[in-house]
Amino acid sequence: MVVLFCSFTLTLTAATLFHLIPSRNDLLFFSTQFLLDFFSFHSFLVHTFLLFCTFLFKIF
Repeated sequence: MVVLFCSFTLTLTAATLFHLIPSRNDLLFFSTQFLLDFFSFHSFLVHTFLLFCTFLFKIF
């Protein structure tokens, strides 16, 4: 829940920055890349956790 809230706040902050600084295209690009990497890594962790749980349930 905390991670979800943090990622949501981070997205809002990034979106606000995009609107405040329209001339900084490089900043926009790097922030977008950071957000995409963050969310893809987060989903990777979630999928790994779910696979691990499924594996444990099959054992027991």
